[in-house]
Amino acid sequence: MRNASLRPWLLGFTLSLSLARAGTAHGQELDDQTRSAARELATEGSKLYQENDFEGAYDRFNRAFQLVQKPNVGIWAARSLVRGGHWVEASERYRELERTALPAGAAADQTQAVADAARERRELLARLPSIKVVVEGADVASVFVSLNGQLVKPALLGAKQPVNPGKLLVKGVRGEQVVEATIELGEAQFREVRLVFAAGPAATPSSAGTPAGPTAASATSPAPDTATNQRLLGFIGIGVGGAALVTGAVFAGLAASAKSELDADCPNRRCEPEFHDQNAAYGTKKTIASIGLIGGAVLAGAGAVLVFTSPAPTAGARGLRWRGYVSVGSAGVLGAF
Repeated sequence: MRNASLRPWLLGFTLSLSLARAGTAHGQELDDQTRSAARELATEGSKLYQENDFEGAYDRFNRAFQLVQKPNVGIWAARSLVRGGHWVEASERYRELERTALPAGAAADQTQAVADAARERRELLARLPSIKVVVEGADVASVFVSLNGQLVKPALLGAKQPVNPGKLLVKGVRGEQVVEATIELGEAQFREVRLVFAAGPAATPSSAGTPAGPTAASATSPAPDTATNQRLLGFIGIGVGGAALVTGAVFAGLAASAKSELDADCPNRRCEPEFHDQNAAYGTKKTIASIGLIGGAVLAGAGAVLVFTSPAPTAGARGLRWRGYVSVGSAGVLGAF
C-alpha cells in the first residue's frame, strides 16, 4: 500500500504537523493538553509501526484518533491492523474513514487520507479470505458455532463470510456433542467447512476433501459414564445435605432449650456477667443450626436435581451402581457391581 512504509521521522513529522493545527476533522476546537497527548501517542505509534510492533502501534494510533478524530491518524490505525493480520477489522476501520464527512476547506492531508482509506479498503477486500460453515444433521438453532473462539451468529451459518488469514479453528457444540475442524487460509482463499452431527453414539471425528475443497468433521459421542457420574454426585449431595440437616436440627433444638433458660435468667435480654458465657454458647448453637439447616437444604436440593435430571442408563449397561442413604447421625453412598 502506498505510503505504508514511511520512515519513522517522516511519519512522526507529518502527524505532528497535522496535530499542531487546531480543531478535529469535524471542526471542533481542541485544547492544548489533548492536542499534545494525541501528538505523543501518534509519535509512539509511528515508532512501534517501524519496529513491526503492529499491536502496540494500533493501540497508540487508535487512542490518538479517539482524541482528535483526524483521518490521517485513523488511517494508520487501520494500516497497523492490516500489518498485524486483522484484515476484517481493518476493512471496517477503512470504511469508517471513507465515510468521514470533512468540513468545507478541510486540510489537504485529511482529504487525501479519506481518499487513501477508500482505495486501500478496495484493495484489502480483494485479498480477504472467506469461509462458509455448513451444519448438517442438526438444527442450526440448536448448535453453537465459533471461529477461533468467537461465536458465529446463526444467520451467518451456510453463508460466505470474510475472515482473517491464518489458522482457523471451527468448532460446533450441540449439547455434549462437539465437532471441530482446523484449517488454514491464505490471501483470497475460500473454504467450505461442514460440521456433521450424528445421532448415533459411535460417531467419530473425520475429515474429507482436498485442501481447496470442503472440510467435514463429525461429532464425538459423550462419555458413557456421564450419567453415572452425575447420579453419583447427586447422591453425595443428598447424603451430605441430609447429614447437615440432621446436625442443624439437633443444634436448633439445643439453641431453643438454651434460649428458654436465658429468657428466665436474662429479663429484657440483659444478662448479668455470670450469664455471659451461657449467652455466647447460645449464639454459637444458633449459628451452627442456621448453617446446617440452610446449607443442608441447598446441598440436598442440588443433589436431588442432579439425580432426577441425569440421563437414563442405556439398556444392558453394566458397571457400578450407587445408592445414597441418610440416617440419624450418619449419611453416605453405597455402591455395588
